[in-house]
Amino acid sequence: MYAQIGILGLVFSSFVAAVPLSASAGLISAASSSAPAGHEWHRPGSGDSRAPCPMLNSMANHNWLPHDGKNIDLATIQSAFEAAMGFSTESFVGITQEALAVSTTGNSSTFNLQDLAHHDAIEHDGSLSRNDAFFGDDLHFNPVIWASTALRYGIRVPFSSPVITVETAAKARAARVKDAKRVNPAFNLTSQAGSIGETSVFLTAFWDESAGGVPKDFARVLFEEERIPYAEGFVKGNRTLADVVAMISKVGAVKV
Repeated sequence: MYAQIGILGLVFSSFVAAVPLSASAGLISAASSSAPAGHEWHRPGSGDSRAPCPMLNSMANHNWLPHDGKNIDLATIQSAFEAAMGFSTESFVGITQEALAVSTTGNSSTFNLQDLAHHDAIEHDGSLSRNDAFFGDDLHFNPVIWASTALRYGIRVPFSSPVITVETAAKARAARVKDAKRVNPAFNLTSQAGSIGETSVFLTAFWDESAGGVPKDFARVLFEEERIPYAEGFVKGNRTLADVVAMISKVGAVKV
């Protein structure tokens, strides 16, 4: 038993050492030849706005969203998700309206990516890669939080499946929520919808039907580098709001 605990601790420590101290640190050159022309990856600058969401940050880093992450309106979100990730234009209308409700731009039709760190609007306790607001920073990538998720996803675990299945993702999400409840005296997740939706959008965007899951390398570069995994083979699909809703049902149906 004690040997097993020691091995698990060593594996967990290796995860923390392997991931960057911040997602903006980047692990690749400023441009990737496999990205569409004009949408090569560039790290955010010191004055750029970023969200608690690695997918939105990745789209800004690839210039599908404004690279500075500021003054984003509904049409820009719709265009970016369609062009970068293959989502139909109706997919994120509701979420964008929630973002506009906490906007700090002074224009009710636009928001900055950092506005999404407003606690308990879109951002929620029990994030897969961010700490809870109670601990002072719900915006930036947290390598310890992500390490626990990555371990549960089986990333860098030898001889495990090359993909993240619905069951694996659902159980990792639920485990992260339990972790947060245990340590956060102000934990508040009145509805599981935001947490399940976060996982479901990620699964829908990168789902490989033939493999029965999301390639683990896609998850690794999305969360750790805030980069769209073009170099790893990602090709956008054709996704609709109905696809996201169907995935939400699948994730919610897993016994955790």
